Amino acid sequence: MNKSKYYILAGAALIAILAINRAIEISRENAREIFNTARYNNAHGEPVEVITAQNKTGTLKFPVAVRYGRILVSSARVNDFKVGQTLTSGGVIVNIARRIDLDTGLLVITAKAPSGNTFVRAEYNGAFVPLSAIHGDKIMIAHDGRATERKITVIAQDMEHAVIRGVQDGEEIILTAIEPNTKIRKVR
Repeated sequence: MNKSKYYILAGAALIAILAINRAIEISRENAREIFNTARYNNAHGEPVEVITAQNKTGTLKFPVAVRYGRILVSSARVNDFKVGQTLTSGGVIVNIARRIDLDTGLLVITAKAPSGNTFVRAEYNGAFVPLSAIHGDKIMIAHDGRATERKITVIAQDMEHAVIRGVQDGEEIILTAIEPNTKIRKVR
């Protein structure tokens, strides 16, 4: 055999050895739990953020614009407001007229408040949860190390939170998006 055939044979053998070595390294790395997060989460549970449900009285804030002592709202929102509610700008609602402003088609609420954008504070009783925890009319509850779906009733919501009924004090509400019956690991 001439030298060129030895070089080709030696090169092929070197490539085969490198490929086998790389396959062994990949196999070792895949066996490690830290490297393989899917396997680790399957064994120990998906990491989820939870909050503890507590039924209480709290405040939601609804954005409004006050112009010359008038707040204009849609008919869908008018029931969120009551006489005596305070505004974050220091004002108060004094009248909820069920008459329509002909220029805008919205209902008129009268307030003693400075003109500008502000929020109306409204008190509700129930469990306060971030909107991201609600999926339609359901939330996820941590129960026996698994995510369990729970049907709830949304009483009211503002831009960030909702007041719900259907959970007991002390139950852990899952904030992370997860499928029902998934094994979980709680992260606070």
